[in-house]
Amino acid sequence: MDDEAKGKRSGTQSIERALHVMRIVASRNRGGTRLTEISRLARLEQSTTHRILKCLIAGGMIQYNADSRRYHLGHLPYRLLREAAGSLIR
Repeated sequence: MDDEAKGKRSGTQSIERALHVMRIVASRNRGGTRLTEISRLARLEQSTTHRILKCLIAGGMIQYNADSRRYHLGHLPYRLLREAAGSLIR
């Protein structure tokens, strides 16, 4: 059994998908990205992508701009980065 099949069987598929969505949003953070583009790049149905994004928004990992209808990184990734950098300096 390959690693991908093991991940799906062990219950990590949704975590892997969420991380993939985060990477897509992060790689296009400056201008933001729309749901259709994220779905296409992640190779997921729009409904699945939307559910993942809603969860990531609730957790502060992603933010949604209703005016532009685009997704960007939320406040939490920056906070985690700041905390990680601070622990390296100490």
